[in-house]
Amino acid sequence: MPRLLPLLLVLGLLATACGQTVGNPGVAAAVGDRNIEVSLVQDRFLQRADSAAYAETVAQLGEAEAEIQERSRILGQFIVEALLESALDQRDLDLPTEEDVQAELQGIIDQFPDEATFETELAAAGLTLEGLTEQVRLQTLAQAIEADIAAGVEVTDEEIEALYEQQVALPEVAHILVETEEEALDVIAELEDGADFETLALERSLDTGSAQQGGVVGQLTPGAFVEPFELAAAALEPGEISDPVETQFGWHVIRTSAPPELDDELRAQIEESLQQQGSQQAMQEFMIGLSNVEEVTVNPRFGRWDGAQQIVVAGDPLGELEPVAGAAPEGLQDLPALPPTEQPG
Repeated sequence: MPRLLPLLLVLGLLATACGQTVGNPGVAAAVGDRNIEVSLVQDRFLQRADSAAYAETVAQLGEAEAEIQERSRILGQFIVEALLESALDQRDLDLPTEEDVQAELQGIIDQFPDEATFETELAAAGLTLEGLTEQVRLQTLAQAIEADIAAGVEVTDEEIEALYEQQVALPEVAHILVETEEEALDVIAELEDGADFETLALERSLDTGSAQQGGVVGQLTPGAFVEPFELAAAALEPGEISDPVETQFGWHVIRTSAPPELDDELRAQIEESLQQQGSQQAMQEFMIGLSNVEEVTVNPRFGRWDGAQQIVVAGDPLGELEPVAGAAPEGLQDLPALPPTEQPG
């Protein structure tokens, strides 16, 4: 799947205006001293309103609810991007260069078989090339912030060993699933005569998904399998073949393998995984803290800001404003309704 669509779920085009009051009727939200205009949210909504992705949302939710949800989602993206701008200032990081942005943009375009396909997908997502370029610029900025945060994340030997024991140091389980006990006994006889387990799984197992993997169904994690299967697998020594085991799926011939040892290569893989998890958690906590410091306030016409999830939660468009700690913009209480939707012509 090309990287365009996942990127669109993360970032939208940043558009803010400064020098206005928080109570201005044209302000959709305030992020610190930065204001995001209603007209900018509306413009982005009209771009999206003619897209196939939005049409699917309308089909699922109905036009009125889809419009509320989409405007709130767009505003939430703008707020996150304003917070990223603030994070850039706080951490004294350089803006991405134009060369960085163009290289990342070209990498996205190259995921498509040809230019026509790329343009079709771009239009379906409700974007222009200029809008995507700006999103790529902001994505590059977010990556720079996360890399800066990740540099301060340390992984200890104790954490590596704990994850190994909990998730890796478990036997690997493979099986061959057949319809009857007699077939299972035939499989066992073939294995005892020297047949290859992986080959038999591919040839005879009714579980076609695992058969492509030599019969492997994963590690012996408690609760991951139905009880008769789990009990039989747990009783096996590595490399041992079970007697026929009956479950609601049929008859199984089970084999377990010893877990991998914690060598240098595996240690490095676990460390990298923990580093990524720690970086993502640290980035999330940083953004939540930043949204508190920056006093995010949302026009109640769009909903309310949820700092923990970093989204605008759509609500009753005529409801009361739910104040953010440290902010009391009285002028937002009387903001007018948004203009009616107009399809771009």
